[in-house]
Amino acid sequence: MKPAAVLKNIFCDRDGTIIYDKHYLADPDGVELLPGAAAGLARLAGAGTGNSAGTGYSTRGGIVNSAGAGLRLFLVTNQSGIGRGFFSEADYAACQSRLEELLATAGVVLTGSAHCPHAPYASSSLPEPCAAATTDPDSCAPVEQACDCRKPDIGMWRTLSAEHGLKAAESAIIGDKPEDLLFAVKAGFAAAVLVLTGKGRESAAKLNLPELDSDRGFQRLDGVNIDGVVAGSGTIFGLARDLEAAADFLLTLHWQGLAAGFSAYAGAQAVTDADPEVYGSGMEAVEAVTAAVPKAVSGGTRSDYRRIAVWNTAFLGDAVLTLPLIQTLRRAFPAAEIDFYTRKGFAPLFASHPALHAVYEYDKRSSLPAMLCFGRDLRTRGYDLFICAHPSTRSAILTRLSGAGRRIGYHLTAGTGRTGGSGGVGGTSGQPGFGRLFFTDQVDRKFGSLPEIERLLRLTLPLGLDPLDWETWPELVLPDAAEEKAARLFAELRSDCEDTARGCSHRPVLGLHPGSVWGTKRWPLEYFAEIGLRALREGAQVLLFAGPGEESMAKDVQSLILAALPSASALPRTSSSSDVPELSSSLPAYASAKDVRLLNLAGALSLPELAACLGRLDCYLTNDSGPMHLAWAKGTPVVALFGPTVRDFGFAPRGESSVVLEVAGLDCRPCGLHGPQSCPEGHHNCMRKLSPDLVWDEVRKKIMGF
Repeated sequence: MKPAAVLKNIFCDRDGTIIYDKHYLADPDGVELLPGAAAGLARLAGAGTGNSAGTGYSTRGGIVNSAGAGLRLFLVTNQSGIGRGFFSEADYAACQSRLEELLATAGVVLTGSAHCPHAPYASSSLPEPCAAATTDPDSCAPVEQACDCRKPDIGMWRTLSAEHGLKAAESAIIGDKPEDLLFAVKAGFAAAVLVLTGKGRESAAKLNLPELDSDRGFQRLDGVNIDGVVAGSGTIFGLARDLEAAADFLLTLHWQGLAAGFSAYAGAQAVTDADPEVYGSGMEAVEAVTAAVPKAVSGGTRSDYRRIAVWNTAFLGDAVLTLPLIQTLRRAFPAAEIDFYTRKGFAPLFASHPALHAVYEYDKRSSLPAMLCFGRDLRTRGYDLFICAHPSTRSAILTRLSGAGRRIGYHLTAGTGRTGGSGGVGGTSGQPGFGRLFFTDQVDRKFGSLPEIERLLRLTLPLGLDPLDWETWPELVLPDAAEEKAARLFAELRSDCEDTARGCSHRPVLGLHPGSVWGTKRWPLEYFAEIGLRALREGAQVLLFAGPGEESMAKDVQSLILAALPSASALPRTSSSSDVPELSSSLPAYASAKDVRLLNLAGALSLPELAACLGRLDCYLTNDSGPMHLAWAKGTPVVALFGPTVRDFGFAPRGESSVVLEVAGLDCRPCGLHGPQSCPEGHHNCMRKLSPDLVWDEVRKKIMGF
């Protein structure tokens, strides 16, 4: 029997699988979800092991899931009606848009989709629309169009795999026709499930499949022959009542794959050949293997906690917001060594923090074997207390692998990977979901009702810490070298200043950050340029910043500003980069030729140096981003632009000097925890309606004082 696989990508047929099969569907009003379809996709979307992209790296946006990355969902559908002339590409797009709207109500967003528009034969011309297309489609004359994308051919797989960097061994498909199963075989997928909706029962009869007799609504097929391919010899085949039951089956395989890795680590008996009928929900498979992982003694008093680990491998802002938790633990356990585990690339930012003994990085792109090796290393460090501040399944597994006697994390709801729970901070007894497999104590995250810092600090409640003793402001302590470089840079920027009215030391400095990992979080670049131009004309210094991969955005803003300046003489008190030793020697490629007061620092600073520079600004205009948290944590006045996200998520900048600007009254806000890469509505009004005039009013108050 073929072992189970750790799945990352789920492909779905559309008609008969997700929606009712209506012949040659051209009207968006006819798009109707099948029972269980939305629930099944929602379960799959929230059940992943994590990936490098995280939530939201998709063509239409990320999974709307507070727990982070889930299984990525793709649509692959044959649409021969286009090739036959029964409806147009525009009709298909309208139906697709309607489908995505319906799925969004269940918190599901497709990572990508592909369709084959060709008729099933081979052609050069389109026919007149067939009058009987919707009533008797078989009477319509076929049109010949050669292609390699119509299932069971795998052209759509080639397109999507190249676009998203997918691996067939990590993929599965759900469909209602034999060609969906053969598509999986040809592509080399780990699994394929035939649902008994749409054409499913007809297909099952054609393939001589056994009757579905499982109380769970699904069963694994072994030994049956599908077009010459014996099930179990390559791709795993399953039969399911509907898409929701198919999700249960695939999650079973997914969790058995994780359990197999657990087994290899712990030396327990492998469960990769376990019958899905025995391990139906998948949770039992994990429980069976994690039981073999040696357990340390749970509990302990404050004096027992000599080695403490805090884990948060989410994004930069999340790591910064974890500092109050670390600072609170330091006050509560002054003799303990506290280690911080963060995402790869962030360690230098936290290495100088006096509350920390050590900072370790974890590469979230690592494979399952690498993850298990990392877990083995965790165990060797002898932690008494392990606090998992990142609500994801992968983080929960590593928490368990640490072997710490006390392990605290958020409630995890079974089968979804989401944080849940109905309240309380009690231990494992009676709590829903599979969080009990990893944590000795679980806490309700209270997402949507508390700011993120307070949500993180709730992880100290099982330790008996009083909320009145919580520290709620992150203390960002940077390396001396970073602070010194920033000090030199700002001193030299003002070295030629002749401003007798206010003095060089009081020339305001405005920082602009036009980038963001998430496309819809970005305010238009021309708007940033307008603010920069106005600030320069008011006599301010303007610095441009960007994160890795965002340098071109800062460069574009710089070019837009320079194009609007007739000459250097258009601004008073100008100078060139050659007049500033630090800039001319270290940053020659980043200084403006027209005015050193417009300086592009994108790509020129390390993360600690960036934080040090942000701490010296008079104002920081930024999208909702990680560096936003660096700035307000350092006490810099911040003007933050929130579009697809909202303050209620709990990630807004703190302090009286911080301002969040957002467009009120848009029904489409929020459109995800992070915001998708492109606007699902196509208008991006959440950002475009934040006018430069409105933003400038707030920026001017901070840099000019009026």
